[in-house]
Amino acid sequence: MPTVHMIRQKKTGLFSNGGSSPYFTNRGKMWTHAGALNSHLSLLNESRIKSAYKDCEIVSFELTQLATLDMDDMVRRMQQKEKLMKLHNDTTFASFIENLEKKDLLESFRWIVYVKLQAYTYADRKAKTKDLLDNIRGFKIKKADYRYSEFTFAFARKEDAAKFRLTIPGDTFTYDGTTFQVVEDK
Repeated sequence: MPTVHMIRQKKTGLFSNGGSSPYFTNRGKMWTHAGALNSHLSLLNESRIKSAYKDCEIVSFELTQLATLDMDDMVRRMQQKEKLMKLHNDTTFASFIENLEKKDLLESFRWIVYVKLQAYTYADRKAKTKDLLDNIRGFKIKKADYRYSEFTFAFARKEDAAKFRLTIPGDTFTYDGTTFQVVEDK
C-alpha cells in the first residue's frame, strides 16, 4: 500500500501546508515519499524548523483504494445532472443538489423529488414548503431520513419518496441521485 506523510500539530490536530512559511489547516499537505518531506524540511533552517514545527509530529498514512468509478459513467452522470439543471431552471434545485454533493450526502439521500409548482411569491413558497413538510411528518418519516430545500426533497428510502409524491397535486419528478436518471414522474 502507498504511504503518505504529513506534519501534524499535536495540540490542534491541524496539518502543515508545507512551503517556506508553513501554516496549519484541516487538510494540510501530503508528501508522497519521505524524500519529498526531507526536501521540504531542508528548505527551512534549523531555527525555523524549531519555531514552525514546535510541538509537531510526522504522521504516516497508508492509502487504501475505496472504490473505482468508470469515467464514462461519471461523464454520463455529469451530463444527466446538467440536463436536469437546465430542465428545471431553478436555482434552489441546483444549489440543493450541489450542497448534497459537497457534503457527500447523495449516496445517503439518493431519492430526489422535485415538485414543479407555479411561480409564487416568497411568502407563498414558504407556506407551500411548510405544507409539504407537514405531509412528510404525516407519514412519520423521521427528520434524519430526508433533506429539503423549498420544492426539492431528498429521501433515504425510495418508499418514502413514493409516499410523499402521492400527496402532491401537480407535476413531480423523482430522480435517483446517484445517476440523475428519472425514476418516476407525474
